[in-house]
Amino acid sequence: MIPRMKRRAILFVLAPVLLSFLGCGSSETAGKSVLDPLDFELPADSADFDPENVLSSAAFKDTSDATLAKVDTFFANSPYETTSFLGAYRTGSTSASAAVVQASTAYHVNPAALLARMEMEQGLVALTRYPPTAARVEYVFRCGCSGDECDPAFAGLDKQLDCLAFRWATALDRVSAEGETLGGWSVAIEKQTADGVSITPKNAATCVIVDELGEVGDGTRGTSLFYSIFERYRAALLAAK
Repeated sequence: MIPRMKRRAILFVLAPVLLSFLGCGSSETAGKSVLDPLDFELPADSADFDPENVLSSAAFKDTSDATLAKVDTFFANSPYETTSFLGAYRTGSTSASAAVVQASTAYHVNPAALLARMEMEQGLVALTRYPPTAARVEYVFRCGCSGDECDPAFAGLDKQLDCLAFRWATALDRVSAEGETLGGWSVAIEKQTADGVSITPKNAATCVIVDELGEVGDGTRGTSLFYSIFERYRAALLAAK
């Protein structure tokens, strides 16, 4: 059974102040990519991208590298040959490393997949300093947000990671129990992505990833971008001590 994400009571009195501080709906990054150029490159030793087999279900659920030591090392010596600001980040008393490990182990999701989505959304791993707009971190996956309004109960990298990992784990369970994701992706059944590519997913993990990202892309977005970043992060975590 998958544990439900714990939710704190909403402090409506503090909400306007917190939302203003976090800068929900800010256009800080509008009109430019938040990603590092390295994100668009598939590592030389990686297998070619297969849109019908983005990740095997075993790889997607592999948590063998979900340790504080490995994630700490990953942030201290990131794949960009810099130190990520996430190494010093705290949400309350919870470090970014602890948040990644907790979400990974609680829902059986590869930590490299969680880290890759953090990078895809807001370029967080490559950042060396906390960004001017806090919402890029505190609401990185937009969990608890609707338009420009975000629920303070979901603020924090730990809650955002928990939200994403829970969503993925629930989607995997749905494929197993009902045969398809909420978006209608099923194993061995052809369906067209938002960017017009017809694919036939070979496993449940690919169904979930395509359902989440919507498109295959051209290496600069969609599942193709996710795969490139995941492969780089997977190798870095594997090598970390």
